This record gives sequence, C-alpha cells and structure tokens, in this order.
Amino acid sequence: MESRSHNIARAVSGTCNWLLRDDRYKGWSGDSDQGGLLWFKGKPGSGKSTLLKYALDNLRAERSSDGDVILSFFFHGRGDELERTPLGLFRSLLHQAVSQAPSSLSDLVDSFKKKCDEIGEPGTAWKWHQEELKRFLELSLPKVLDLRSVWLFVDALDECGEEDAVWLAREFSSLLKNTSSSTSKRLHICFSCRHYPIMDIENATEICLEDENRDDISTYVQAQLSGLCQTAPSIPATIASLSSGLFLWAFLMVKLVQGRRRGGVRFKAIEAELHRSPTGLDDLYSTLVDSMSDRPASLQLIRWICFATRPLYLDEVLWAMIVDPDCPYESLEECRGAEDFACDCDDICACDVMEKRVKTLTCGLAEVIWGAITQTVHTKGLPWAENGAGNIDAMDAYGRTPLAWAAAEGQEAAVERLLATGKVNLDSKDGLFGSTPLLRAADNGHEAVVRLLLATGRVDVESRDDHGFTPLSWAAFRGNEAILKLLLATGKVNTNPESDNGRTPLSWAASNGHKGIVKLLLDAAKAEIDS
Repeated sequence: MESRSHNIARAVSGTCNWLLRDDRYKGWSGDSDQGGLLWFKGKPGSGKSTLLKYALDNLRAERSSDGDVILSFFFHGRGDELERTPLGLFRSLLHQAVSQAPSSLSDLVDSFKKKCDEIGEPGTAWKWHQEELKRFLELSLPKVLDLRSVWLFVDALDECGEEDAVWLAREFSSLLKNTSSSTSKRLHICFSCRHYPIMDIENATEICLEDENRDDISTYVQAQLSGLCQTAPSIPATIASLSSGLFLWAFLMVKLVQGRRRGGVRFKAIEAELHRSPTGLDDLYSTLVDSMSDRPASLQLIRWICFATRPLYLDEVLWAMIVDPDCPYESLEECRGAEDFACDCDDICACDVMEKRVKTLTCGLAEVIWGAITQTVHTKGLPWAENGAGNIDAMDAYGRTPLAWAAAEGQEAAVERLLATGKVNLDSKDGLFGSTPLLRAADNGHEAVVRLLLATGRVDVESRDDHGFTPLSWAAFRGNEAILKLLLATGKVNTNPESDNGRTPLSWAASNGHKGIVKLLLDAAKAEIDS
C-alpha cells in the first residue's frame, strides 16, 4: 500500500519552500495547536502530490522528536484495491498508529488476536471490514490526542472515486469536530484533491496550487535547463510563462527541449515550437499521440502500461511487446532472435535500451522509476481520452472496449471515470463470447463494478452472451450472493432464464451447492407469483 508514496518525486531544491511562509499553512501547523483541515487543491499535473509529500517530510523532521503521531496515506487510482479504497486507508492508518501509539489501540490488537484464535488465518478465514476499522479509528484517536498531537496526510483523495472522496472529506471534518473540544491535543488533517469532485467542507483552509506555484515552476525549469539559461534564456522563461500553473506541462516541455537540442534543432525553432504547443494537458496529450512515429507499437505499449494491475518491470515489457496471441514464434529463443525483438544485448544493457524505447514510443508520457519500473508520467491520461482525443469505445482485436476491460478486471475507479463521461456504450459485446461489461463483471465477481453499472439505470440487465447466460445466470453459477441480490433488487431481471443448454440459474446454483443462492432465487420466484 506504500508504493505510490515511493513513486512521487521529491521537490526540486528551491521549490515548495513558499509553503512554510504561507500564513494559511502556518496557521494550520503552528504552535497554537489549533488543529484543523488543510486542503491542497489544483488541476491534474499542478504538483499536489509533490507539495503534500514536501509538507509531510518537513513535519516529520520537525515534530517526530516531540512525540507527535504522524500518519499518511497516498491513494493510487491504478493501484490494487487497498491502494484506492477507504478500506485500504483505514488499514494503513491503523497499522501506522499501532506502531507509534500501541497503548491507545489495545482494543484493535485484542480484536485481531481474538479473530485469529476463534476464526483462523487473517486474509483467508476472515477479513477486516471498512466500517469496523473506521470505528476503531474514531475510538482510538481521542485516546492518542489526550497525550500527543496527531498529523494526518492523505494524498490524491479524488483517486478513490467521487462518492468515496466526498464521504471521506466529511468523515475528516467529523473527526475534527468530535475531537476538538474533548482532548488536550489537536488533530491536524492535510489532504490533496483536484477541484472536482466539488466538496463543501466546513472550516477547511484551501491552498490552490495554480495560484502559488509559478515561481516553483520557473525554478524547476531553470534547474533542468541550466545549460540554456545563458545561451538561450528566453526558452526557460517561455516554458514557465506558458505553463499556467501545470508542473506536468512544464515537465513535458523540458523533455521536448532536451530532445530537440540533442537532435541539433536551433534555439529559435525550439522556441517557436513551444509557442505552438497546446497549453492544456488534453490538447498536449493529443498532439503527442499524433506525433508518435510507430503508432502500432506505441499503442501496444500504452495498453500494457495502462491495463497492468501494477507497474511493469522493463524486462517484462521487453517480452510483453513480442509475445501476443498471434505470435508466430514457438519458443522464447525464437522470440529473442526475431527482428522486432527490442534488444540484442546482455541483460544490463537491455534495460538501458528498453528504457529509451519506452520513452520514444510514448513520447515521454511514460517514465522509468525505481527498480526499472515503468508507469505513466501522470495518472490523468484517462480524462484526455474521455474528452474526445481518442475513441472511448475503441476495441482491441477481440472486440473489447476500455469499459469491458475495466469491468472484467474489477477496476472500479476506471469504470467510474468512464461512466462519468456519459459517452460509453454500456452494452457493447466482445468478439470472444459476446459478453457485455455487466456480464464480465458478474462472471468475475466484481460486486462494486456491478453496482456502478446498475446505478446508471441504462445497462441491459437481461443481456445474454453467446451461451445464453445472463448476469443473473453467472451470479448463480459462481455462487455470488451479493451480486445476485443487486440484480434482483432492480426488479427487471427474469429469475428463471434458460441458457442455450436449457439450464436455469436455480439449476446451476443447486448443482454447484450454493444453498444461499437457491434460497434467494426461490424467495424471488415466490414473490413474483404472489404479486
């Protein structure tokens, strides 16, 4: 759950220190011990995560010796479930709190031991529930605050989804209210989030990055292009002035300038290109994609990066780019000898070669970070596709759309973002089994995704795949009671559909030993008869 925090670059020397002089920040973090809620807000790419990490590191350096409890969590919209959900947040915060203030969380430790003794192995025989952990946090904070101040930092709140982000912001506000007058020490909460979702948070202090980071961007650009500050001072100044408060835009323009200089392009031509470059991230992404010279390979690589459930290692990308369902090679040795294999050198050099290829194929939209792992430069590439620069219902070779992929893999945040566009085809069928996104989600047991799709009110709950299975059929076949209940609650499903082989959901549930499903289906059928 800590991978996202490690991937956030530290602030360049000379940047972010304006925060320590800001009256709003000093009021929140000062010696008055008044506590409160501080919100770093800004556009995608404005440097919110870097600023929050800077504030966190600074507080740790200043306050750890005072015995203060400092907790942090970095949401990661493309991470695993615990990295992008409130459950993961509460688990992480309580784990940190136990290590820093164990005596105040004895109830949590006792509950853990009791569950292990009576139920069995955690994660296998039992799992923590979100509300359960939230309650432990609410009960333990006052105990800690009787003796020590608590500082809570939460990054990228928007990456847990709109509904959860708004809910958590309210919970933060509630925690502050419930502890402000009853404890001797104060709770301080700092979180970062985009301007959307819109949250009306009482007594929150807001710092908008686009209004504050112009000098930081100038410092960053000058540091990265220090060799040009004397020979072509107008280039760093141009990037800083055109950035509109977006660090990511400045980062991409710095990469463009460095690449053009390596290619021998004159300063005047580079500056002219800077002025022609779109100043918004959406248009810039579109321009960069249009400029990709090897579009099929670029598309293949971007798909691998975007649809991977974790960041990929360079050697994994190396093989992923050559091995596919239509691969003509019968062994890895044949793959290695293929003309389109990305590298023909030893393993150490292969990483260097592959790193250059990743940057070339993605036009700098992907970078290599710790442990030679690739990830997108910024996790906001999806809005670029949402807003029309790409076909949001584009299909792969098997007829699967982005929504179909996200639904099948249980990527709740991605499904939510795609649905929010209002442009996706909810009932597109793939070319493999004729499955819709709802069918894939029901088949794979992704309850949260099923809930999101049903909430649109426009999805076909009676869709059938090539075998005649409906979403209800799959839920019954798999024994997933939660999904079955969601489908039945719509009041629109046929409780007794027959698949192509004549089997019904009830027959599948009975033959597979799913007693709970059988009862639910019989109760639903009785209700239909009585009505």
